[in-house]
Amino acid sequence: MAMPSSKGVDGEIRVALDIATLDRAEYHAVHNVTVMVDDGSTQIDHVVISKYGIFVVETKNYTGWIFGREREPKWSRSANGQTNSFQNPIRQNVRHIKSLAELLGVEEYLFHSVIAFCGDSEFKTPMPANVLTTGYADYIRSKRIALFSESEASTLADKLKSSMLERGEETDRKHLESLRQRHANKEAFNATTSDMRLQGVKGKRTTTFRPRLLATERNRTAERSGFGVSAKKQHQPSDLLKKSLAAATVLVLVLLFATNSFISGMGNLVSNMATRHQVPTSLDMPQREMKSTTSERQPPRLNTSLTPVLENAPAVPHNSDTAKEEAWGRWHSPTPGCENLTDRNMVGCGNKHIRARQEFERLYARGKVR
Repeated sequence: MAMPSSKGVDGEIRVALDIATLDRAEYHAVHNVTVMVDDGSTQIDHVVISKYGIFVVETKNYTGWIFGREREPKWSRSANGQTNSFQNPIRQNVRHIKSLAELLGVEEYLFHSVIAFCGDSEFKTPMPANVLTTGYADYIRSKRIALFSESEASTLADKLKSSMLERGEETDRKHLESLRQRHANKEAFNATTSDMRLQGVKGKRTTTFRPRLLATERNRTAERSGFGVSAKKQHQPSDLLKKSLAAATVLVLVLLFATNSFISGMGNLVSNMATRHQVPTSLDMPQREMKSTTSERQPPRLNTSLTPVLENAPAVPHNSDTAKEEAWGRWHSPTPGCENLTDRNMVGCGNKHIRARQEFERLYARGKVR
């Protein structure tokens, strides 16, 4: 490893020593990794591969107060009365993970991002759990969900070692040249080299630019976000959407009507059951006893014939609801299995009761039921 004697390299060594406390039989650590990607090269401080995932560690050797939010593009450092901004290292590590995912042929969800501040720094804003000033190895050990087998982890480590560029000043020089080509805008490149000087590293081992997506990835991102030529069309409601909303509205109205009908029918069912269980008078006692005796000899059945129906009987005026309910009690026979309502039979029995009540109302209005 080329070591230009700087506090930045000292910081990387400090993190590497902490990582070295991991069990080597279980964790495969690779330091100062430079790999080629479609638009140049990228450098990564530390990669730890285990059956619990691939840990990508980005180091920041800063002194002073650190301010930043997870989703902010820029963070800042305040020290000695001066404030400097630097790229959000969480975003910076996204590019590293994407590059390794393509190189190793694994999905990005199998990676863990770790941000290691190794200087005399202090966070002045809340930071995510993976942004640390100490305990880097402990954080790696805390992940205990197996994502690979041990043989798969070993194979991935060997593949990374064989794919990375040889360490040394020549690799660092080529990487800086790659940065210059990638950042034609002079200000963007100056911001990157300024961040390197802030850490005291000539040829810092990691890039500090905002990740650029590959062309295919940009297309997929544009399709998901709706940006581009067809963005306005995607935000305008289509005819199909309008028709779907109209159909949904009609369906809601139908459900409301059906619910009201069911509730009304169940209310009539309960009311009728209460009426039928009243103490019988001396006039209808023989008839009720006869019906009870008959029901004991034969299993109850649904009165599908709707008897008694007097097809030729003249209309008989009814002057009270009591007479109507008495006629209903004589006309209607309980549906088999509905003597005791439960959660299982309530809907079916309720529907049958509603249909029978509607038929009774029609016949009673015509005077065909007495």
